[in-house]
Amino acid sequence: MLQNNIQSVFLHNTSDSRYDSNILSNNYVGIILVNSDNNTGLNNIAVNNIVGIAIVASTDNYLSNNMANFNGVGFEIIDSDNTELNNNTANNNKANGIALSSSTKNQLNENIANHNNDGIKLFNCSNSLLNNNIANSNRYAGIDLGSSRDNILTDNIANSNREHGFELAGSDNNTLRGNIGNSDMDHLPDDSPNRTSKNETKNQDIKNKSFIDSTISVIISWIHPNNFSDNVDNNPINSLSDNFSNNSISNFLDNISEDSIDVYVHPGDSIQQAIDNSSSGDIIAVYPGLYKENLIVNKSLIIISKPGESTETIIQAADPKDDIFYVAADNVTICGFNVIGTDQAGICYTGSCGIIAGNKLVSDKYGIYLKKAENITVENNNASQNGRGIYLRDSSRNIVKNNEVSHNWLHEEEYRNGILLRNSNNNKLTGNNVSRNWDGIRLENSSNNELSKNAVIDDYFCISLEDSNNNKLLDNTIKSIGYSFEITLGKSHNNTLQGNSAGFMTEVKVSSGPESTNNTLEGK
Repeated sequence: MLQNNIQSVFLHNTSDSRYDSNILSNNYVGIILVNSDNNTGLNNIAVNNIVGIAIVASTDNYLSNNMANFNGVGFEIIDSDNTELNNNTANNNKANGIALSSSTKNQLNENIANHNNDGIKLFNCSNSLLNNNIANSNRYAGIDLGSSRDNILTDNIANSNREHGFELAGSDNNTLRGNIGNSDMDHLPDDSPNRTSKNETKNQDIKNKSFIDSTISVIISWIHPNNFSDNVDNNPINSLSDNFSNNSISNFLDNISEDSIDVYVHPGDSIQQAIDNSSSGDIIAVYPGLYKENLIVNKSLIIISKPGESTETIIQAADPKDDIFYVAADNVTICGFNVIGTDQAGICYTGSCGIIAGNKLVSDKYGIYLKKAENITVENNNASQNGRGIYLRDSSRNIVKNNEVSHNWLHEEEYRNGILLRNSNNNKLTGNNVSRNWDGIRLENSSNNELSKNAVIDDYFCISLEDSNNNKLLDNTIKSIGYSFEITLGKSHNNTLQGNSAGFMTEVKVSSGPESTNNTLEGK
């Protein structure tokens, strides 16, 4: 962690460089580039800085999968051209989530900017493309263009913002197509001489498809249950993890109104056809019944079993050699299905900012498989009687909470894990019931994860760490029925084990050989 500096990472007159996976807090600027071209920044976390990440007088820079929350400004781009921001998150910043000024030919794709003053702000910017961004619940506007021209905004969602979804003050010759906004509170172009002129709007669903009281707002408020306050938590990193998924999913379906559902699927219909015919942001509700399909989800959708019905909406693999749900998009929700019978994954998610909740996954090679996935919430699922119940590979910053994961050993000897993390960092596993597996929870080459308040009981190996460092195991209940030790540390360093027990007043037994160093242990 880099903290308490003027600039923690400063690139000046620098080209063709990378700055990845840094954590930056309590700085004036977390990361800043000045007169620097063709650089790439991935997977950085900037919290509680005056400015999280800044690019000044630079060209051809690329930012992807970064998080800049709880700063004064999340991302600030000044006098810079050809900057590309993809899949970044900028939430709960005091001023703007993402701010660009005096810049041209920039691209913002699939970023999330919620709970700021302005979500995305462009001032004196031109010839830029904003596509598939989400800017909800901001205190002023979701997407705010001031004195900007010749920009294209397509398929963005700017909903439930306090003043306007889209604001175009003094901005000319912009094109808006297929966006979703705040209904009658929007300041869309009115062609008055002192405001805007010659802007083009097509396929705007501002009035007919307002999501103010719909599922997207429900999900955003569920993920971020606490309203933004100027007095944020003194430890914003803890705030992010603690608040990311505080609320239960139990009332999730009840909060979806009939009016907000775009497509219904009945037994005999094709779910895949409904997916193909839908637009990003649509809600698809599936009636109970048996569906034999392998589904590819390649756009931002909410796919749920019909609200108010039973969870007996069964999806069985038509081809057991393929995943049942294969998600290759961001901001996808899959909720309330019984997913059975594949030699691959019941739900495979490769993308970011999704929700997998309230599903039952049985007799699959992998129940839930997150592959190169980030900021996914996996909550209240039953992933039992699979090869691996929940599997994270090359995935980071995910929440795995309150899942039932048991009896996973049905495939070959290699696949007998309740929850497995491989090459996966900065995830949080909490409140899961992991029982009667061969390996309860196993981490391989995975660091900076937190395992807290899980019940890992009656597994042969309960919790195992291999080549995994800087993890926290806190307040778990761990009891083995086979191996002599409840926790095993193999070539793993700087891990913290505190408050874990094997039952009332019983300490866990920890196996830690000389190849594992600097671990903080409570146990025998």
